[in-house]
Amino acid sequence: MNKILRILTISAFALSGSVPLMAIAGAASFLVAIPTVAVAQDEPRNISRGREIFRDKAKCVWCHGWDGRGSQSDMGFGPSLRESFLDYEGAVEVIKCGRIGREMPAHDQRAYDDGRCYGITKADLTPEETPTPGLANLRQSEIESVAAFLVEWVFQKELTLDYCVRFYSETAVICEEFK
Repeated sequence: MNKILRILTISAFALSGSVPLMAIAGAASFLVAIPTVAVAQDEPRNISRGREIFRDKAKCVWCHGWDGRGSQSDMGFGPSLRESFLDYEGAVEVIKCGRIGREMPAHDQRAYDDGRCYGITKADLTPEETPTPGLANLRQSEIESVAAFLVEWVFQKELTLDYCVRFYSETAVICEEFK
């Protein structure tokens, strides 16, 4: 949906700055956004934002799967988050700092520059122990949103139709198995 909005907006600016064209682009972007707003309007914004970051920006799904049950990919193997006993604070720390000596990346750009993660710096770690940078550097608020999403929908939770619909849409074929 964001791609459609960007394309419409760029097209509108590219074509002589026409006001009617901008109005059409704005109306189209509103209509495209309705299904997403309708699905997520009953949950706090930080949780729906956390789901978006998990899925789209940080690409957590590449290792943990869309459903959080873990998967193997070219990026590595992500364990099942559904079996995790982490609480909110623990999730924030792991997303921010990664796992030392494991495949879980650090999503804080300066995770090991100043001791903010586990009280250690890069100088304390071998290259093999240092978590790789995440595919996306996340701001603290984004890390907190992903943690809130995981605690609310994934950690120690059953996979449900409601989760699938919120992750994809009401018409997603993959959600049929939960009906």
